[in-house]
Amino acid sequence: MAFKRDSKKSTAITPVSRGALTKNNGGTAGQFQINRDSLVAQVVPPGGMQMMNEISQGLGGIDILNPQGWTKEQVIQANKMAQDLDEKMMMMPELMPAVMKFLQFQVAQAEFQAEVMTEAFKAKYKIDKAQAKAFVAYFAYMRKASQLEKRIAATQKHIDAAYAHFETVQDARSNAILAGLNQQARLGVSAVESQAELASKRRDAKAENAQRRRQLRSELRTGHLTAN
Repeated sequence: MAFKRDSKKSTAITPVSRGALTKNNGGTAGQFQINRDSLVAQVVPPGGMQMMNEISQGLGGIDILNPQGWTKEQVIQANKMAQDLDEKMMMMPELMPAVMKFLQFQVAQAEFQAEVMTEAFKAKYKIDKAQAKAFVAYFAYMRKASQLEKRIAATQKHIDAAYAHFETVQDARSNAILAGLNQQARLGVSAVESQAELASKRRDAKAENAQRRRQLRSELRTGHLTAN
């Protein structure tokens, strides 16, 4: 299939699309200009400019996208930096086991710390639980001890009251006995015999009274301990 050629349109390079063509002294020599920015945009994909700039900075600041701007010194500097990188690349296999060992240590350390913290929290929970149990038992004991102390104080109060009443009764009884003995002495017994007998009876009465007091005091103080 053949296409018809439009004779009205020219196929020559136009200054807008392909550059500019100028004449020098009537000659045919021309100057061809290239839009570098448009070419770079066509070759370098979107997002690649940052990578190219990083490479340029890594090689000493030489612009790898602009070969026309390179200088001899920049190329020499880039070669020196490349040699340094070559040495570092040779060192990398030697450094890799150390890096892996360091990473393994970091992982093991993190796992160890996590395990220790887990066990520590478990132990702390058990300690807190036991301590709380001890506190509950302690306060329960203090409550029961307080109640027992109140009961003992009330019992002691009753014992003291009973003992005071007993002493009053015994004193009255002793006084009555002594009064009767004195009255008997006055009714006709001889003075010497009467005094000796009265003295003996007084001693017996006082001894009996003292014995009864001691016995009752002992029963009042210790009787509640043996009671069923």
